[in-house]
Amino acid sequence: MNIKQMKGFLELSKTLNFSKTAKQMYMSQPAFSRMIESMEKEIGVKLIQRDKVNPKLTPAGQNVLRHCERILNEYNELMQDAKRFSAERKKLTVGILEDGIRAGNTGRMIRQFAEENPDVEIDFRNTSESAAFDQIQEGELDCGILVHFPEVYREQLNGTVISWDHDCVFMNRNNPLASKEKVSVKDLRSERFIVVDASQSRFGFNRTMGLCLQYGFAPHIAKSVSSVTTALLEVDMNYGVMILHNSMQDIAGPETVAIPLEGEPEVPVQMIHRKDSGNPALERFREFIRARVPQGDPEA
Repeated sequence: MNIKQMKGFLELSKTLNFSKTAKQMYMSQPAFSRMIESMEKEIGVKLIQRDKVNPKLTPAGQNVLRHCERILNEYNELMQDAKRFSAERKKLTVGILEDGIRAGNTGRMIRQFAEENPDVEIDFRNTSESAAFDQIQEGELDCGILVHFPEVYREQLNGTVISWDHDCVFMNRNNPLASKEKVSVKDLRSERFIVVDASQSRFGFNRTMGLCLQYGFAPHIAKSVSSVTTALLEVDMNYGVMILHNSMQDIAGPETVAIPLEGEPEVPVQMIHRKDSGNPALERFREFIRARVPQGDPEA
């Protein structure tokens, strides 16, 4: 038995006229009659006494009618609640760098927020470091999960730390440096570097260049690729090393190890958003993060 059958029977109980009720249900009279007959067959009792002079519900039909009224009332309440829930449901559009959502504490934090806030729909959008800031400023994204937050964007955008991470050197386990507990940037002077192209991650590219130049050498870039996934594959194949934050170990290949960079401070992974966003789901996400993650200098 379905909702349409119960609605049809409810209307029939009011009119006691198959032709009139069929019109109200936007059905032909034969189709409506078959629907009621199917309902009777399923229940196993006659619901209406088919008498041209004095049609009426049978005692069994009156009992079924009470159940149908109750079920239809509950169904209508359910639909109203669902509509209210849909109207109240909030949406959060989050820009993520490829595979970043699966890595480390960031992914776990977002999953926990989603579980505790089922009325917030999270829409993930793949982006790049180079594009994300413009997309946030233009309103295409409510926020982006990013490691680098250049000063030039801070007048219009805010950052909320979602996790603390540190830079590592990713290398094949057969690299002689792989046995060390920590590696200094100066130890990488003779290494070949794999980098993500500056057009896709200019801040990550500049971070690698800046660290090496700080220690007095320009990195030997063996390959410049289009994505972190491809770069990590190159590292796993022992084609070079890569400087990347620690959480990316979660998506590195089986032959790759991540050795912490000696003397380098922890870096914040941040949820970057507009200061004037006005999205209540974003504010709820921000409060959720701030209640769980220290926002200041981790060494302070």
